Order: sequence, then C-alpha cells, then structure tokens
Amino acid sequence: MCTLRALGRTLEAEALRTGEIEALTGRLRAESSDSDAAWSARLAGVLAAEEERVANATVLAEVLLPLLRGESPVPPVPPPAAASPVRVRLETAPARSAPAAPRPTASITDFLDEMIAQETAPAALSPGRPPRAS
Repeated sequence: MCTLRALGRTLEAEALRTGEIEALTGRLRAESSDSDAAWSARLAGVLAAEEERVANATVLAEVLLPLLRGESPVPPVPPPAAASPVRVRLETAPARSAPAAPRPTASITDFLDEMIAQETAPAALSPGRPPRAS
C-alpha cells in the first residue's frame, strides 16, 4: 500500500487498504483483547513506519540508479575560471644579527647581588629619600 502511494497509484493503494488490509485487521482485532483505540494507534504506527521505509528506499534508489548506470548523480563542477595572476611584492627580510654570546652561568650570589641592585636603583633616583638598608 505504501509503495503504491509512493508510485502515485493512490486509487490502487486505497482499494488495497479498504479491501484486504481492512479485512485482515478486522480479524486480528476480533481475536485480540485490545481496545479499538489501541488497535487504531498500533495500525497508524505501523503504517507510518512503513511509509518512512518506502520514502527512504525511494531516495536510496534515486541516488543508486545513476551510479549503477555509470553516471554521476552529482553534476560535475566546472573548474574555476582562470584569474589574472596576482602580483605580490616580496620584500627582503632585514638581516639578522648574530646570536648573543651565551652568558656565563651565574651563581646564586650573582643572582642575589642583581636583586639587591634592582631594589636600590629606584631609591637612588628619588631625591630626598634615604636608601634602604638590606
């Protein structure tokens, strides 16, 4: 029934629904203890799932058929139009100076002396302020 609808043969699908499918579901309802509302909901769910399966199969067939024929389902993309060459002015990088000579390894006393010198330097610059004692 769902396949007939997907093919556009709605009259045949409706005849099938009102004929064989309705007779079959009527017999199943009579044998079941479920209410008519439960049966209607279950039948609507089954039909919706089947309609979705048929729709998915139709889309898959539309994609696979050109591939099986050896055709591409996607039209080829034309190459980009040749653009005029872009002129870029390259500048030379400034010459790098030689790397600085490595400093000799400082000892902890050199490090402490440097810290003290940094602390006392601002005090020496401000007039009228006595230097701090370390």
